[in-house]
Amino acid sequence: MSKIQSRECQNVEFKRSWNDKYLEWICGFANAQGAVMYFGVDDDHEVVGLDHVDRLMEDIPNKTTRLASPQQKYCQCLFQSRIH
Repeated sequence: MSKIQSRECQNVEFKRSWNDKYLEWICGFANAQGAVMYFGVDDDHEVVGLDHVDRLMEDIPNKTTRLASPQQKYCQCLFQSRIH
């Protein structure tokens, strides 16, 4: 498997799998200074991949839009996927 060269810090986060609780994190990062979240990457920076990536790429932006409160103008998300 491949390794991600970035290190976790305030603006970089690795998550081995997807969980809908991360929707709030995504909106928080998008409405603050921004960040990069890598899904399918473990704490050792190894790319482990995700199941159903195509579905997630479709579902996550739709779910974040529904999650955004009326006071928020938008919740912008950028996703990158790498399938190995």
